Amino acid sequence: MWLRQEGVKAELRARSGAVMIGAQARLGMLLDDALDAVADGLAGERVSMGRRWAAGTVLRHAVRILELLRLDERVTVLEQQRTAPGGTP
Repeated sequence: MWLRQEGVKAELRARSGAVMIGAQARLGMLLDDALDAVADGLAGERVSMGRRWAAGTVLRHAVRILELLRLDERVTVLEQQRTAPGGTP
């Protein structure tokens, strides 16, 4: 099966890493926008219902997304340790 080939697995890891890096960058921009909306509201500025809803959604899900990104990093480290000389097979 092609999913067992080391070259295929390495390519999948590389591409998923690139996707995660892109997700981190987009998340950073969305978090900035969400926090700006919260700050505007706290400063007494009028914030539209749509903007408040979007900010709340981003902030609610940001923790989950960050946990997934950290989990991906941890799994990568464990995989590298496993394949290193002397690592667990």
